[in-house]
Amino acid sequence: MMAAGIESVLGSRRTPVLALGLLALWSALSFFIAGLLGQSLGAWVPDAGVVLLIGLVARTRPSGLWSAALAIAAGRIAVGIEPPFAVLTAYLAAGGVHAALCRLVHGNQVFVRLVASGLYSAGLVLWLIAVHESRSQVDLGLLERAPLYAIQTAVTTALAAAVLSPLLAHLPGLGEWRERA
Repeated sequence: MMAAGIESVLGSRRTPVLALGLLALWSALSFFIAGLLGQSLGAWVPDAGVVLLIGLVARTRPSGLWSAALAIAAGRIAVGIEPPFAVLTAYLAAGGVHAALCRLVHGNQVFVRLVASGLYSAGLVLWLIAVHESRSQVDLGLLERAPLYAIQTAVTTALAAAVLSPLLAHLPGLGEWRERA
């Protein structure tokens, strides 16, 4: 009975909890590495979650993007300092928008990966900066720099998604996602 409840939340019987857990693990590791790189590169570090999400597009049904977005958000929440519900909202929104986009066009085309990943990462940056500013008691000055941060992250994420997305979907343990295409 409980397994049926878990399956209804996570998507289907075809997305086992182990596959979601491994995706969350790879996501957490990639966000950890991005955090280390961000100390020296600043906003010129791609959003690892968007790159992973785009990389899974060709390997899963659009409905599977919801559970992938949930696992990727869990990975970011595990190693990040952002408010968990803000991260969850951002990645579920990106997954939902991309699932809708994949119904209109083939989501694994290079141009679609470039544009979609750039827009999603820019939206994520702007959303999380707005959340930080709204929660802060003092003016952090992030809103003035937000467009520049969004553009920098969008460019690097778009390039990373165009080049790395097909490779990242072949990470060990993500075979379940490849089989669902």
